[in-house]
Amino acid sequence: MIFPGLKATAVYACVGLIVSAHVTPAAAQSVQAYPLEGQSAKQQRKDELECQMWAFNRTGFNPRQGPPQSYAVVSGRPYGSAVDPMTFGSGETGQGGVVADGARGAAVGAIGGAIAGNAGKGAAIGALGGAIFGGIKRSQRKRQEADWERRQQQQAQQQVEQQRQRYEQQRHEYVTAMGLCMEARNYKARY
Repeated sequence: MIFPGLKATAVYACVGLIVSAHVTPAAAQSVQAYPLEGQSAKQQRKDELECQMWAFNRTGFNPRQGPPQSYAVVSGRPYGSAVDPMTFGSGETGQGGVVADGARGAAVGAIGGAIAGNAGKGAAIGALGGAIFGGIKRSQRKRQEADWERRQQQQAQQQVEQQRQRYEQQRHEYVTAMGLCMEARNYKARY
């Protein structure tokens, strides 16, 4: 005796039930088989396990793996957005924000104004132009980032849908193979 008070056959039966509960794939459970020649429950379980293995070897589908789960793209910036100032700019507001854009514009305008004879007027025009141009660049960068994130999300959704369709097709092939195998062993199979 393995356990005091229990016969070995009872222990083996319990272990068999526990193991079969973990081994029986969910897709195989969708095949219902009725024995046409009075096969015992033990024989039916043996036939089911052999048909599961045959269906797996024939289709390559592992019913223990579930369908693909959907996932969301983590919101992030595309290549270059905070790293490559030549692409989208750096920091939150382009190349340094409205003040920095205005200061650069003022410096360029002051040089142009000095050449023309009025550095103050050139600086004022340059500051305004720099701030406007910087704002346009920041707006473009934000649109580009939003478009990039939208495309990434769409691609992720398309990949999940393709994987789901492939899973369903393989599952269908597996269940069909399982049902055909059970029918060949004299069971009435519904799948």
